[in-house]
Amino acid sequence: QGHIRPVEMVCYYHRIERNVRQRLAASCARDAKMKVWSLETFSVVYTLDFGLLDAKASVFPLAPHFLAVSSAQAAGDGLGQQATVALMRFTAHVATPFATTNHSPVMQISQPPLVPDLGPSLESARKIPLRTADTTVLVSEDMAIRVIDGAAARLISTLPPPPNSKVQVLKAFMCPMWQLLILWLSSQEIAIFFIPQSPLQKGQDPSTVLEDSGGAGAVRKGKNSTTPLLVRRFSILEIRGEVLDKDLSKEVFHSVALHHGRPLRAVDTLVHGGFVVNQASTEETPEDSAPDWFLIVGTKLGTLQAFRVANILADMPIWERLASHLARGVWRSPKKPDSTEKSVAFYANVDPRLVEIEQEHLEALEASRVPGQRPFPRGAKPLRLYGRWQGHSYPIEVMESVSDRLLTIDAKRILKIWLATDMRCIFSFRLGEYTCHVPF
Repeated sequence: QGHIRPVEMVCYYHRIERNVRQRLAASCARDAKMKVWSLETFSVVYTLDFGLLDAKASVFPLAPHFLAVSSAQAAGDGLGQQATVALMRFTAHVATPFATTNHSPVMQISQPPLVPDLGPSLESARKIPLRTADTTVLVSEDMAIRVIDGAAARLISTLPPPPNSKVQVLKAFMCPMWQLLILWLSSQEIAIFFIPQSPLQKGQDPSTVLEDSGGAGAVRKGKNSTTPLLVRRFSILEIRGEVLDKDLSKEVFHSVALHHGRPLRAVDTLVHGGFVVNQASTEETPEDSAPDWFLIVGTKLGTLQAFRVANILADMPIWERLASHLARGVWRSPKKPDSTEKSVAFYANVDPRLVEIEQEHLEALEASRVPGQRPFPRGAKPLRLYGRWQGHSYPIEVMESVSDRLLTIDAKRILKIWLATDMRCIFSFRLGEYTCHVPF
């Protein structure tokens, strides 16, 4: 069963050439759908809805990839009907299958941000195993994650669906420099995975890792693919500020973006409970001004939180072993600030009752976990805020990072654009009703 309405046209997808085997075919029907079929397995590999067809429409094939659609529509102001003719062009760049999965359709396609010039001191870092321009993350409907190399048509790694069916992957990010897969989960958590590399054997052709049953351009599970290793999984309940802040747990993660660029200001402009944190100003060094990776979080209270990815990794004992598999010069351990425990211990020496208050606070945090939250590793020390700012008065629904700009949209459709280096709002606008957004 291909279409639910009469089929108007069937043709080969590519131009017919002598001694070239056709692997794809296209069909167009009155159900307003164009479908691309694999002639090897005779299965649908791509469906395009174009909403121009109805019972009174006609389709006229003009040339390879060119269709003319004639339809009659009701005109406004009671002027009867008007006829329209639309020219449609389907190109191989749009409809050729990029990757196919065995069971579930792909719901999300994500690529890492571009890595700028790393400078002569990190020349070896250019030999990053996960190439930025070619690495793509595919999230299928069953919540399975596949990391593929588009240029080599090779499956790099596969992450099976989460064991808890209540947890869904809302967004996927890639940090190719450190071979990281970062997931934003419906359980209001962020999960960071390390993608181990399984290099091809000497003299092996990348195309040989594909299954023989795969169609043209189809990326299948290869024998050399790996499984990502979970490094850290955390929510707002695993976060601590410079001082004891009972209200911090109310800033539930609501949206996440992976930012790569010049370092943000390491300052917490919001400290509840009457405490004041005085941050000493330091001169910016060349090391501090180098591009870095940050997780920017929009919260339910409208605040913006920043976490330095390098600090999260450096706090994990296993990361030193994993970092040894990276290219030389890619990983440099960050300068570790004084831990939060020292700050808490200072106040505990002043007032011993603070220890009891802190213990009650931790017990209340554990009782407030939502279903599906599973911090990893258990018993790990809390993460520190790199920076925090007040952004909106309502929950931040959308968080995007583009170059040195951050885009946020709250529940009242108020859009703001921020300069990431100093977190200064440079544009604000109230949107109308919208369906989707695309940052560029």
